[in-house]
Amino acid sequence: TTLFRSVFKHKKIMKKIIPFFPFIIILNINKLYSYVVFPLKTLPKDSYIFSQKNNEKSIVKKMFYSDVYTVFGIGNSQNIPIFLSVTQSIFQITSALSEETRDEPEVYNLTSFFQNNGKLSFFDEDKSPSFKYNDEIKSEDKKTCLGNDTIAFYNNLELNNPQYLNINFELLLKFQKENVSGEIGLAFPDKDSDNYNLLEKSNLLYQFKENKLINNYNWFMLYDKWNNVEGKLVLGAAPHDLFPKKYSKDDLIFANSIFDASSGHNWKIKFRDISLGGFHLKNLTTELIFDSEIIIGPREVDDLLLKLFLQDEIKNKNCFQGSFYQKAHYITTLKYYYCDISIKNELYEALPNIKMNSKEFNYTFEINKDDLFYTEGNYVYFKLLFFIEENNIWLLGKPFSLKYQFVFNPDSKQIGIYNPDYIPEETGDNSIKKKVWLVLIIILLCVIFTVLGVIIGKKIYGLRRKQKANELNDDFEYVSASEVTKGGNQENNNIDDKDKCTKEELEY
Repeated sequence: TTLFRSVFKHKKIMKKIIPFFPFIIILNINKLYSYVVFPLKTLPKDSYIFSQKNNEKSIVKKMFYSDVYTVFGIGNSQNIPIFLSVTQSIFQITSALSEETRDEPEVYNLTSFFQNNGKLSFFDEDKSPSFKYNDEIKSEDKKTCLGNDTIAFYNNLELNNPQYLNINFELLLKFQKENVSGEIGLAFPDKDSDNYNLLEKSNLLYQFKENKLINNYNWFMLYDKWNNVEGKLVLGAAPHDLFPKKYSKDDLIFANSIFDASSGHNWKIKFRDISLGGFHLKNLTTELIFDSEIIIGPREVDDLLLKLFLQDEIKNKNCFQGSFYQKAHYITTLKYYYCDISIKNELYEALPNIKMNSKEFNYTFEINKDDLFYTEGNYVYFKLLFFIEENNIWLLGKPFSLKYQFVFNPDSKQIGIYNPDYIPEETGDNSIKKKVWLVLIIILLCVIFTVLGVIIGKKIYGLRRKQKANELNDDFEYVSASEVTKGGNQENNNIDDKDKCTKEELEY
């Protein structure tokens, strides 16, 4: 009876709880998969000043510049294009009410592209009833201030049913040189920065996390192919959270990004080995960039390719070289090559794939030669450019940075990638400890075998000594007294014979 009452009581409790199960499950799903999505687009080639020209330099620069942006819905449905930056940490929006004195841009021609009612799409705070100034931080030079307004975002990959959040951003009260309408920084602010408070208050990732719209600081870019012009930016999740059938959490390996305060918050990987065919290179530090279709190598690679085949083709006037100055990545001059289309097949055979082996990821990445050529008109262009000055670093653009599904965490300053075949390698202290233990075990085994050898040897040697003693006793003949008496005459005769023999020998 007691058991029946207990079961009946639990059934009544279960009936009360069961209706809440779907709600509990939904809460857990939201907790596990809280993320934010923004659509990404690639800036059209005619949005660059040099696109109007059709010379070789312009063609190379159109491959070099490949900016990514998203369109923000701000305030009363003002759609503002915002550029993406992985090296900056601030969220900036340029005010349409900024001073009219604008410098001539050197790179962008956004007049025809970013237009809204015949004007460039800049944010007009006076036309937004939800905009307000955040008085926590004020700029002394009156070039910027901290603003706050409602922005639209998505929490699903289908990009439907937009969500809204009041968010801080740095409102630029003076136009930047290139007249860009805004920029999202996906890095984390440096605490040693003079304007750290402004950077932290306007950091997009930080604000989404503070509002519990994301559970962590992971972010990644989602593209079907690296050269697609459209993709998605996902904040607060990793690919295995959204695509568990394609990616496994157990296969996600993180490694520390190389941090260099002098070059900003760039994402860098140092490889164990970089090779072109059978040639192994010395410059192993690389930086991931997302606004270029180009791979940029150090002079060492340039010298190698010249020796392999380019120098001869330049002498035969089948290939040519040029250069251009840029400030987008390391203010420097870049060298490029282009060749006559008639030797396209020879170039393809001569240029090896680039392989990069990482110790931390225990993985070999590859830049395929198919991604390093571009044909237009009568020429084949190399999408592999080179630093003219000494710069011991690689810049890996979209053929690498978007080809592989990386995951980034600016809080831990780590880069992740999925490797189902990952086998950890022992390094550092663990490796030393294992070697020490191995030596100690070998020494201990040697001592044990030595002691055992001595003990066994003593036992064997002792048995042999005893055996020899017994053998000596067995060889000794015991004769009784009676036997001595009976054989006495015989013995005496033997002695006499011996004596006789001796005498004869002496006489002889």
